[in-house]
Amino acid sequence: MVAKANKRGCCHPIDSIMEGCILHFVFGISSSGVEQHFATTAYKFSDRRLKAYPDTEEYVIRLISDLANHDLDTIIKIAKQVWRCIYGPPRKSSVLGRITKGVKRGTLAVCKDLQPGMMATTEKEFIAKRRRAAVASSTSDYESLVGGGDVSNQAGWTERHAKELEFQMNKLHSRRVQAVAEGVIDGDASLNGELELVKQKRIKDQRARERKAARDDIKLHGTTAAKLLVEISGRPSHILCEKTPQLVAAMKSRAMKEVKPMLADIFIVDLPSEAGQRVRLVTAMRGSFHVSPSLLTSGGTFGIASKWRALSEIPRLIFVSSAANDQNATAFTLLKHVLDNCGINRIELRVGGTFDELANLVKNTKPASKLIAIVRSGELKLPVSILVGQVVPEQFVLCHGPILRIYSGRRE
Repeated sequence: MVAKANKRGCCHPIDSIMEGCILHFVFGISSSGVEQHFATTAYKFSDRRLKAYPDTEEYVIRLISDLANHDLDTIIKIAKQVWRCIYGPPRKSSVLGRITKGVKRGTLAVCKDLQPGMMATTEKEFIAKRRRAAVASSTSDYESLVGGGDVSNQAGWTERHAKELEFQMNKLHSRRVQAVAEGVIDGDASLNGELELVKQKRIKDQRARERKAARDDIKLHGTTAAKLLVEISGRPSHILCEKTPQLVAAMKSRAMKEVKPMLADIFIVDLPSEAGQRVRLVTAMRGSFHVSPSLLTSGGTFGIASKWRALSEIPRLIFVSSAANDQNATAFTLLKHVLDNCGINRIELRVGGTFDELANLVKNTKPASKLIAIVRSGELKLPVSILVGQVVPEQFVLCHGPILRIYSGRRE
């Protein structure tokens, strides 16, 4: 009997069952509602989502969690009503159907310029040929292509392969530096020498992410009245509304000194649309505030305020041709005056020049988007990109009529 049992065990080995038994023992399905909730939300709102604000994530997870407690048909019915209110009724399709229904379609003529390898008269025939070509190529010998040595000299190697190889090698090098920093491997002198640089770069990137997160939070939720009043206190201001005793007293309590518009960081105005063209130019260049008088007089209880980003802090090289300057000398003088009075100015203004100088700037300025040229339309020999409102604010073009064009260094 023992010999018979051993013989049966040889024919039917059961040692491999041990692994399955172990996995069955360590894997358990939890009946906890909290665990099931975590698993459901992790599956439906996974980490593959590229971007989401914390409030958005919380909102979506609440919808996922509460969906089982509501009638799905009722939700779909309400969603349809919301869709119709926002986007209007759906487009009506023809009740008669396709006019050519039932008519046999003829085959298209084959283009004579195509290579004979993948010529086809129908899509089905093309797919069949492509599959046959893929099967035939899969049986080829690729040892000569993936073998050792310099792969750049192999047949079929292109510039795209070279870029991909460079990307993979750089990525492998960064992973090695990371492994040395974490103590996983022992690096050589060159890898150890890069540790401090990598550490400083990561600290810098982390600080940049924290600043961006703070900016995104302000964009999403805004700022509080108390923080706003602290930020505008002590800054030079200009009044564009009725100068009441209450407003003067509020400005005095905030140490806000009244100055000329060219030097103002705060414009007190009832509505931003009431500001003139020069005020909008100063606002865009300096990144000024537009504050309603009620916000100051009420101590932040009610009122509105808006903040512009300072365009003078964005690196730009502005070229103004001689012809454009002759036609609009006052406008460019005003622009130069505004830039000279900005606390931080990264805009270089070059007034007066020829197209030969512009050609050199187009060639040497990196990146190309940094260069902006203002010229007269009669000076242009070829069409150019017009980037009004994208690279330059609308207030930047002060002259009326089609005499100004914005040149971004890229011809279309």
